[in-house]
Amino acid sequence: MPKRNPEAEILEAFDKFIESGRQLPALGDGKINVTGLCKALGLRPSDAQHFHKNETLKATVNIVCGEQNLLGIGHRSLEPAESAINARIARVERQGRTDARAAAEQSAASEFVLAELNEKCRELAKVTLERDAALARLAIFENGGIPPRV
Repeated sequence: MPKRNPEAEILEAFDKFIESGRQLPALGDGKINVTGLCKALGLRPSDAQHFHKNETLKATVNIVCGEQNLLGIGHRSLEPAESAINARIARVERQGRTDARAAAEQSAASEFVLAELNEKCRELAKVTLERDAALARLAIFENGGIPPRV
């Protein structure tokens, strides 16, 4: 039984795949999904290692990745500076959500206190009117008028 030539077998399957006009499988971060590519090409899952180890296969796939706006095999999705920037952005977004929640809670508490203050102002106005009326009745009584109703 002849020894298997994985490079030739993979390149042949890859050529047929590309000629059919299909898109390369991608991961959520925009990188090529090598395991998904093996499945799409009808290869064994263990053949994924050849895409990583064989520079010819890697270069061939990466050229097509560039044409399809995917990050190629072995591409690190973020440089350290980009990673630090993204971490800072995420931290600021979390802080923004926390601040927004705190502002909403503060606004609700302020509305409650304002409603309580308005109620107390109405009660004060009522008590003030009752006091003024009582003082007026007392003044009438002291001036020899009609005795106040109790």
